[in-house]
Amino acid sequence: RKDIFSGLSEPELYLKTLLKVITKAYSLKSDRAAMQQLCAVSGLPLFQTACKLFDNMRWRKPYMTLGFMYWAALGMPDRMLAQLSEVCERGARCLSVQRLAFDQVIKDADYLLWETRANQRPKITQNVTDSKGSMGLKEAMERCKSIFEEYIDIHKLMAFDSAFREPITAYYIDQNRPSYPKDFANHGLNWWLAGILSTISMQMPIIPLLKDTGSGGHCAFWHASRADLLWKEFQKPENFGRKYHAIRELKGAEEITKSTFGRVEHYAFFGQKFAPSPQAFAQALLDNGKIRSKWALYMERLCHFFTVDFFCHKAIAVLMQENTDNPRLLGFRDCMEVIFTHYRQQEGEKNVCEETFVEYVFDENSGSYDAKRFNNVLWFAGITREKVQITPRPKTEPERKTARRQFDGPQSVLEEVRRLMKEGKNQSTILSECRRKGIGNTGQIFRAIQYEYSVAY
Repeated sequence: RKDIFSGLSEPELYLKTLLKVITKAYSLKSDRAAMQQLCAVSGLPLFQTACKLFDNMRWRKPYMTLGFMYWAALGMPDRMLAQLSEVCERGARCLSVQRLAFDQVIKDADYLLWETRANQRPKITQNVTDSKGSMGLKEAMERCKSIFEEYIDIHKLMAFDSAFREPITAYYIDQNRPSYPKDFANHGLNWWLAGILSTISMQMPIIPLLKDTGSGGHCAFWHASRADLLWKEFQKPENFGRKYHAIRELKGAEEITKSTFGRVEHYAFFGQKFAPSPQAFAQALLDNGKIRSKWALYMERLCHFFTVDFFCHKAIAVLMQENTDNPRLLGFRDCMEVIFTHYRQQEGEKNVCEETFVEYVFDENSGSYDAKRFNNVLWFAGITREKVQITPRPKTEPERKTARRQFDGPQSVLEEVRRLMKEGKNQSTILSECRRKGIGNTGQIFRAIQYEYSVAY
């Protein structure tokens, strides 16, 4: 492995790979043309800027070369052109921003690799329908964990935006400092990321530059006099991951500028007054109890988005979608159906009377998914740490019939569900067909299905 990575660190291999990427992205005919190509967006020389970026990467050099190798082998020209423009624009700036350019190269290479593998991977159900199967369960659990690793990174970034990035952007606009959010994106976030890692050991998908000396965007915004009023909006599930100006209650920047936040106790937060770098700041959080007690509020805000109810509701809403642009999230429902079969056997049919995963986690009375039931299936799959107590549902058929409500949704939903049931479609197919045609929402469709079952039986 050392020999492989030492070879990838060689400048000659990087330059050769970079020329292939530029040639493919711009449909050029020679290496000479690739060396003279300017960025289509910024007008900067692509080759020279990417070479400067490589020189500053230090231990990241072999990964940079490997990332561009995947670009050259698997990338589409249009996508590569857009990504190269972003890498070029960041590569011409300071070291912290160059680190973000490196992250972009690696993330896009990873996406290309997974997209290729997803197109070659057979459906999970093909491997488990013909046997009782421990191998089927094992594969389903491994695939489910892989999907969840991808989703957790997405959830972390959205939580970071709702707890830090967007509130701090709103704060700086409130203080009439519109250029400061850009400083946060380039420098200030390193301090927050380092602090999160040192105090609650949560590694974000963005790797902090621990030696950064710029602290722009690093202020105690949640300690402002009226910040709690803003938190009431940012903590809502419907506002999770949203830009602050997209939140209806905040009504855009023109309303936020009317002293919504108030002023903080001091601008620098803990910043350079106490520590010269994010690394030193992270160590100060561990050593200084006064600083750590103030920091606790910020970690409480972040951890709010990882409670069982909040996390599971958001996860199942994203992962149960059958159509997604992210190939790493495909196949989750099939995996969970396989896992649920074994979970039901372990718990016993008396405790779990539902026959499918969708029936088990969907609450027909509220028209939404049950986060605690979803958590327990994930616990069985080895993803969540604890199993939680759930409210039992009626176990016998007469009890379930008594508990059912009459269908009170649109008649068009009921008619479509009735037609698909006569064709022998299962619940998952009925749900996807109705959603594809834009007939009703998820709750109305499931209530129509349950109503039809109660009439038939």
